Amino acid sequence: MYEGTTGIQGLDLLGRKILLQRGKPLKSFAKEILGFCKNHSIISKNEHKYRMKKFIFPLIKAVFNWRRYSLMIALKARKNHDMIGSASVDYLMYSGYVTMAYFWAMMAQKANEQIAKKPENIEFYRAKVRTAEFYFEHIFPRTKALGKTMMANPQSLMRITSEQF
Repeated sequence: MYEGTTGIQGLDLLGRKILLQRGKPLKSFAKEILGFCKNHSIISKNEHKYRMKKFIFPLIKAVFNWRRYSLMIALKARKNHDMIGSASVDYLMYSGYVTMAYFWAMMAQKANEQIAKKPENIEFYRAKVRTAEFYFEHIFPRTKALGKTMMANPQSLMRITSEQF
């Protein structure tokens, strides 16, 4: 766990909003994201098909992992409460990256619908798709490292004394 606002927000998200509510907010949000993924894996409009696969499948995988990590943290925290503090900041960051991936996937889907209509400002919509591609290729992969670090044993963090900081 880290000091400051990020640490407080991480503890609030993981401890109060996820664990104390038995994952209900996450289940609801995951259902929304997965519903979007199911409905937008391929967009057909005006005989044009724009594949959303490069956004949808990584997003689905991250959402399933998010739910799995949440459950694993909850189970580990029953035996060791330090798990919550240790995982909280990485959990917050992971949650943010997944949320932003969902927003970028929605923007790409809407942009692709507009591109199919061949508007005058088509480059604006192409830029949206390209920015979503950038996010999914360069930013979103950070979730893999965060998954590993949030699940790490809290012992290495908790062994550090306050004098050693």
